[in-house]
Amino acid sequence: MSKLEVSVQTAKWFEETDPAASMKYIKECGFESVDYNINSLFRASFDEENLTSFFDKSIEELKEYYRPLKEAMIKNGVTMGQSHGILVIYHKDNPKKTEYCINVTKKMLAVCQYLDCKAIVIHPWIGSQFGVEKQEEIEINMWLYRQLMPAAKEYGVKICLENLWEKQHGVFVDAPCIDAHEACRYIDVLNREAGKDVYGFCLDIGHTQFYRTDIYAFIKMLGKRLTALHLHENNGILDSHLIPYTQADALQNGVAVDWERMLQALAEIQYEGNLSFETCNAIVNLSEEMKALTLRYICQIGQYFKNRLSE
Repeated sequence: MSKLEVSVQTAKWFEETDPAASMKYIKECGFESVDYNINSLFRASFDEENLTSFFDKSIEELKEYYRPLKEAMIKNGVTMGQSHGILVIYHKDNPKKTEYCINVTKKMLAVCQYLDCKAIVIHPWIGSQFGVEKQEEIEINMWLYRQLMPAAKEYGVKICLENLWEKQHGVFVDAPCIDAHEACRYIDVLNREAGKDVYGFCLDIGHTQFYRTDIYAFIKMLGKRLTALHLHENNGILDSHLIPYTQADALQNGVAVDWERMLQALAEIQYEGNLSFETCNAIVNLSEEMKALTLRYICQIGQYFKNRLSE
C-alpha cells in the first residue's frame, strides 16, 4: 500500500490572501495534505447575471496567482491530495451558464496540474431536484463529464464523481451515485471512452448515512476506482460535516458510521488515496485557540486511521 496522507479540506481555516501563514498553520496542526476548495474563490467572485468571475483570467495569470500557494506548500511539506470544483456545473435551461461553468472547470484542472494536485471532485447533476427521470439524469451527467474529458487527459488530473444526496419534504430521495453499481458504471464507461484512467470516485462517508449504505460493500465494489474520501459524519438527518465518532448517539437512530467496517474495506482494496476530512462545521464557531486544538484532534483521528491501515 502506498503512503497514505492525513488531509483536511481548506474551508473555515484557510486564508486565501495569506497562503504562507495558512500552510504553516495546518502543518503545525499535524496535517500532511489538504483538500483545496478551489470552488470557494469561484463562488465568492461569480456574477451569475453577467457570467464573470475571478477565473476569467488566463491560465498563465491563474498560475501566477497560485504561485504563493504552491511555494507555501513546498516550504511546509504539505501536498494537495485533492481539490473540490464547482458544486453545480450543469444548469438546466441555461446553456450559457453551463458552458461558462464548464470552461471555468477546465481552467481549474490546469490549476490543479500546476499545484501538483492529482484529483478534483466534480459533483454530478441531481436530476430529482427537477423531477427528471434517472435515465435522463445519467445522460446529462455523461454529457457533462465528456465535456471535461479532453482537459482531464491534457492536464493529468483525475475527475472524481461523488455520492450525493437529495431531500424532499423531509425524506431522502434518489440522488446520483448513492448506489455503487451506478457509480462504477459511470467510471468504467467514461474511462473506456477516454482510453485511460482519468475518472475515479470520491466516497463521501457522511452522505452514506442518509441512505443507510453498507460502506464496506460500497468500497469493495469500487475497488481501485476509489480515488478520494470525504471523512465526516452527521446525525442521519442534516449534512452537518462533523467529526468522526461524535454523532454516534446524537439521536439514537442507529445511523452511526461503522468506521471499523470502513477501515476493513479500505485495507482489503489497498486504498491509495488520502484520508481527507471534510469536517468544516466542527470548527466554524470556535475561538482561534480552540480551532487549532480541534484540528489537531481531527488529525489524530486521521493518524489512528492511518496506523490501522498500516497494520
